[in-house]
Amino acid sequence: MNDAVKLSEKAVDALKQGRMIEAIKLTRVASKVGLKEANEQVEAYLQLHPEITVQKSQLSQESSIRFIIILIGAALLFWLFYQH
Repeated sequence: MNDAVKLSEKAVDALKQGRMIEAIKLTRVASKVGLKEANEQVEAYLQLHPEITVQKSQLSQESSIRFIIILIGAALLFWLFYQH
């Protein structure tokens, strides 16, 4: 594997936010390569930077917690509204 795998700052930011597809699209444009090659570059970058994968899973966990809180709030509002 090439240790000099580099992605644009925008692509790295997208990865840190858990948006891998956007990172691949940005890499395609910046590197002027096909989808397969861009995907391979992003995957190689992630292997060299495992801390981004951790950030991605933490982001997914935070999103799940937000969803549960919103769901509970909606259920509570529904119950209060239809109680009468």
